[in-house]
Amino acid sequence: MPNILICDDERSICEMLDISLRREGYKVETVNSGEAGKKKLDSALFDIVITDIKMPNISGIEVLRHAHKVSPESAVILITAVDDYEAAVEAVKAGGATDYIRKSPAMVDEIKLAIRRALETVPLADGRPHRVLRIQDTLSLEKVEVSESYAEDLKPRTDLESLGPAREMSFDAQGNLPPIGA
Repeated sequence: MPNILICDDERSICEMLDISLRREGYKVETVNSGEAGKKKLDSALFDIVITDIKMPNISGIEVLRHAHKVSPESAVILITAVDDYEAAVEAVKAGGATDYIRKSPAMVDEIKLAIRRALETVPLADGRPHRVLRIQDTLSLEKVEVSESYAEDLKPRTDLESLGPAREMSFDAQGNLPPIGA
């Protein structure tokens, strides 16, 4: 499970991303300042760091630099409330951010996409390989990167009958499935 650090001085942004990313199955930690972000980076490994650029005292650019210093394999996604061309250039000079996302109503979806892209190129912090599948079209999957232990899981199934008979499912008025065996 990828480990993500969120660093933003706006608590509401941290909470929103924390909830959304945990629902996706990620392990998430949040901090509300650049100082706290740097301390977290010193004490734990993170696959992905999401940091606001504009924060009091220690900026997201400084968090980016520190992340690349202590954990060069970590992907860093920068978020910002303002379009700041100079900050984007500085981020590239500082070692490069994986993505640069403007805070907006669509930000959560953009961050989820940025995380998936980053995980295609970044090994997990604990050294485990991760399964990465890229959807080519609606009918087939291309194996992009996979460890041997997962290879069996990815073999295409041709014997669909072995999965058992298809059955129609109905829901009750509250949208719940019926009990098993009903």
